[in-house]
Amino acid sequence: MTEITYTMENGRYTLEAKGHAGYDKHGHDIICAAISALLQMGWAGMERECYAKGEQKQEEGYFWFDCVVSDENRKEADTLMKAVIEGLKLIEEGAPEYLKVQQKGGGGNQN
Repeated sequence: MTEITYTMENGRYTLEAKGHAGYDKHGHDIICAAISALLQMGWAGMERECYAKGEQKQEEGYFWFDCVVSDENRKEADTLMKAVIEGLKLIEEGAPEYLKVQQKGGGGNQN
């Protein structure tokens, strides 16, 4: 199972994904591929389109980023992050045994 936690608070965005979905043991895990695509798209958008400053780490079975965005780019960053989270939640709804998505901590602008 892949477990994802995220926060959105005052221009700071964090997301951590741990584990493999485990949908297919023969290397054709479409659930993992979909999750990976959304996570990579989210980070690329934050960095390239929202000019986020922060760190990102990706390795086998793990993806993480922690970044801040200026007030000037916060609306775009909020929209991007919300879209990524909604995409992940749609996957979770269709395959709850393979993906769990949850908000971590507080955060005032995640809705």
